[in-house]
Amino acid sequence: DQNLQLKPVMDRLPLLKVASGNVPEAEVYIDQKKIGLTNFTTSLKVGKHLIEVQKEGYKSWQQEVNATLNQQYNLHAVLRKKPIIQVRSPVGGTALYLDGNKIGTLELGSAVYSFVVSAGTHQLEADKKGYVGWSSRFSVGYGEEHSIYAGIKQLPLLQVNSPNENAKLWLDGQPLGGVNKEYSLLPG
Repeated sequence: DQNLQLKPVMDRLPLLKVASGNVPEAEVYIDQKKIGLTNFTTSLKVGKHLIEVQKEGYKSWQQEVNATLNQQYNLHAVLRKKPIIQVRSPVGGTALYLDGNKIGTLELGSAVYSFVVSAGTHQLEADKKGYVGWSSRFSVGYGEEHSIYAGIKQLPLLQVNSPNENAKLWLDGQPLGGVNKEYSLLPG
C-alpha cells in the first residue's frame, strides 16, 4: 500500500477584463448593474452575463459572455460616436421639431442649436408664427456631424388702417378681422 496524498484542486472564478481603446473612462455594466469604468478586471459568477459599455454621446456596446470556471474573458469595446446635428436659423424664437417631436427653440437669430440623434433618416422642421414653415429630410451615420440651415421666411404682412375702428376687413371674400392691426398672408 502506498499512501497517496491528494491535494484539493481549486477552481478559479471566471475573470473579465474590459478595455476600451477609443473612449477613456466609459461605464461598464454587468447584467445592467454598473460596476466601474473601462480598463479593469473583475471576477464573474459562472453563467451567462450581458456586458455593456456606455458613454454619453456614444452608441453603447454589448456582448454576451457565457462564463465558465478557470477562464479569462478579454473584451475590447469600441464605441461609435453618435451623430451630431447643428441647426442655424436667421430668426430667433424658431421652434425645432425632429421626427414630429419638439426638441428646442433657437432663442437668437443665427444662433446654433446642437443635438445628438440616432443614426438613420430623420425629418427636421422649423416653425414660427408669422413665418413660412421649413422642413428637410436627412440621413446621418455614426461619427458624422451635419450643419443644417433652417431658412424660414417671414410671411408677407398686410396692415389696413382706418379711422373707423369698427370697420371689418375681408380678403378674397372671407372675413379677415378688424382694421388697424397686422395680418400675415400666406403666399399665393
